[in-house]
Amino acid sequence: MSFALFAFLQNKLKKLQLATEKRLSPLEEQFHALTQANINMEPTVLESTFTDIASLPKNAANGPFGKFVLKGNTRLNVVENILKGGNFHDMSAWEILNIDPLQIYPYSGILTINFTGEEYYFYMAQTLAPKPGHRYYVQGEIQCVNCGIEITAGSQFRGVYDNQQYELISMISDSPTTLTFSISGFYDINPKAYLRNWMVIDLGDSSSPLYNKTEEELKEIFTEYFDGTYAYRENVVEHAQGSYRIRRVGKNIFGGEFAEKEIIKTVTPTYAYRTVVDERNVIAIVGHSSYLNKPFLEGYFKPNTRYTFQLAYKRSIASSNGGYLVIRFTDGSTYGLSTVIQNTSWHNIIYTTPAGKSIKCLELTYGNTTATSYIDIDTLQVEEGTTATEYEPYTEQSVYVNCGELRRLPNGVCDEYDVLSGIKTQRVSDEWRLWEYDWQYNDLGDTSNFWMMQLLTYPKTPNYIINNADSFYTINYPNNRYILNSQFNVLDDYAICFRADGRIFIKIPKSEISGAIDNTKAKAWLQSKGTKLIYQLAEQIITKYYPQTLTSKPSGTIYCEPVLGDADFYGQGITLEGFTFTSIDKVTKVDLESGIEIDVTNTCTLNEAKNGFTSSSLQAGDICWYELRIDPETTLIPEMEYAYYDSRYVVIDDSNGKYYKWKIASTNGTPRIELEEV
Repeated sequence: MSFALFAFLQNKLKKLQLATEKRLSPLEEQFHALTQANINMEPTVLESTFTDIASLPKNAANGPFGKFVLKGNTRLNVVENILKGGNFHDMSAWEILNIDPLQIYPYSGILTINFTGEEYYFYMAQTLAPKPGHRYYVQGEIQCVNCGIEITAGSQFRGVYDNQQYELISMISDSPTTLTFSISGFYDINPKAYLRNWMVIDLGDSSSPLYNKTEEELKEIFTEYFDGTYAYRENVVEHAQGSYRIRRVGKNIFGGEFAEKEIIKTVTPTYAYRTVVDERNVIAIVGHSSYLNKPFLEGYFKPNTRYTFQLAYKRSIASSNGGYLVIRFTDGSTYGLSTVIQNTSWHNIIYTTPAGKSIKCLELTYGNTTATSYIDIDTLQVEEGTTATEYEPYTEQSVYVNCGELRRLPNGVCDEYDVLSGIKTQRVSDEWRLWEYDWQYNDLGDTSNFWMMQLLTYPKTPNYIINNADSFYTINYPNNRYILNSQFNVLDDYAICFRADGRIFIKIPKSEISGAIDNTKAKAWLQSKGTKLIYQLAEQIITKYYPQTLTSKPSGTIYCEPVLGDADFYGQGITLEGFTFTSIDKVTKVDLESGIEIDVTNTCTLNEAKNGFTSSSLQAGDICWYELRIDPETTLIPEMEYAYYDSRYVVIDDSNGKYYKWKIASTNGTPRIELEEV
C-alpha cells in the first residue's frame, strides 16, 4: 500500500477512531487473543512443509490455528557434475579393463579408443557417489566407427552403433552408482570410438526445480561441459520474496462459486454462465472451439495424490457433449468427466483418479457446438482421497502477506513471519554488494595463486555471527567455503574468513588481476563477478506488521500462493518495482463511502514490463484492490509451520448432543477416563 493511500485512509478514519478508540481497542485485543486461544483445551499438532500445498487431517479442529509462521527459503541455483575427468584431461578416476592402455589416447578433451576387433570384454567405468533421493542427468557425446558402444548409468541404458558422427547421449537416472562404457560389437576393420564432454549432473531431490525436468528441457539448460559446480541460472541465489496469499479451503477444494468463477474465466461468459435448470443452480457450458483443451488450475493438486470427483450432470442433447471438464495427468493421459453419460436427465458422476498418477491440471473442452452441458454446482465436489464422502459446500479463507524477503542460511537459520501476530523476525542480513566497499591488501595471506584482501568499510555496524561455517552465503563467488582464521592465511584457493575481531577477508585469484592488487582492482573484480554476501545476524531485527486470523478445517487444504495482494491509488497504472507477474487474479474498484467493490478484472492488462497493470475503466485517484500472480521463476515458497488443534480429544455424547473432553486419570494406580463438558 502506498504512503499516499495510507495517509488518505488515516485522515478519513480519524474521527471514527477518536470516537471509538476506548471501546474498540480492548475489544480488538480480546478478539485477537480469543482467535488464538485453545477454547476446548485441545492439544495442538505442529506441522511444517516446504511445499505450496498442505493437507489438514480429519481431526483438525474447525477453529483457529494456534500457530502459522512462514520461514525463509533460499536456493542456490548451482549444480554439481559428480563425474571426474569427463573431459578426459585426468584419467585417474576411470577404471579401464581388457584393452591395451596404449590403444587409448586422451587429447584436447577427446578420448580416442582404437580397437583391434578382439576387445569383446572392453570395460570402462567410474564409480560414483550419488546422494540418496537425488536424481542425476547423464550427458555426453560419442562417435562410433565400425563398432557399437553401450552406456549404462544405474538402471538406464543407451546404445550407439556405428553412428559415424558425434551423437549427444542423455538419460536421467535415480542415484546411479557407476557410469559404464562397454562394447556391443565390431562391424568392420579399424573400429574406433571417440568420447567427449561427459557429465553426471546432480539434479537434487524432489524439492529441486530440476528434479522433474525432461531430458529435452535439461539439454537446453546444460549446453556446455563443466567440471565441479555450475550456476545454471542468472539469479544464482534466490529467496522467498515475501508476498503470498495464504488460502485455506475446506474438504471440497473445487466447488461452488470458486468453481463457477474458474470455469467462466476459462471459457469466457459468452459460452459459460450461471443459470437455473430444473430448479438447480447450474453452470451451463456451450460447446465452442475457442476453448478446446484449455487448461486451468495448474499446480492446484498435490503430486502423487488421489482425488475423488463427484457432480450431477446432464446434456441438452443426449448424443452430444457441449463443454465439459477433463482431468489431465502429468504423464499426458486424460479422463473426460461426463463424456460417458448420453442422456438429457440428471446423472451423478463419481470418479477417483488412479493410483500412481498425479493431476497436472483441469481442462475445459467441447464435443459439439450445438450442445450445452449443465453442471449442478451444489453437487460439485473434489476431495482428497479415494472415497466420495458427503457433499460439503466450498469454503475458503485468505490472508495476504507482504513482509519482504524471507531468507535462509545453510545452518538452518532463517527469517520468520508470524502471520497471526504480524511480526517479522529477521535473522539473515540484506545483501552486501562487496564491490561498493573498500578493501585493503594483506600480505599475511598472500599465496602462490591468490591475493588476500581485507574489508575496510561496512554498510553498518557489523552484526554477524563469528566462526560459523554455515552462517553465510556468497553470491557469484566460485566457492562458498568458510575458513577459520588459523587456516585461511595459507589456503591457496577461493575462500572467505570472518575473524573473531570482526574483520572480514576474501581471496581473489592473481591470474585475473593485472599487476599488484589494490582497492580499485579488488572492487573492479568483485563488481565484474557481481559478488554479494548475506550472513547471520548476531542480533535479530523485529518488524511489526498487522495481525491476521486464519482458521483450520477438518480435511482442509492450505495453499501458499505467490500472489501479491494490496490496495493503492490508481494513477496511470499500478507499477511494483522488483516484481515480475504472470497474470492478474483480481482487481476491484473500491468505493470508500459505501464499502462496495466493483470487479474490473476484465478491464485490466499487465504492462509491457510485467511489473504492474493498466485498466481501461479505472481513473486516476481511484482506490483499487489487486491480486497479481508473481512469476514462480522469480520467487520461492517459504517453509510453512503451523499448529492446529486436535479434535480427537473431544467427543460428542450420542444421547444429549453435548461435547466433552476426555482425559485419563488414575487413583491408586487404577486408570479411568473422565469426561469434562466443553
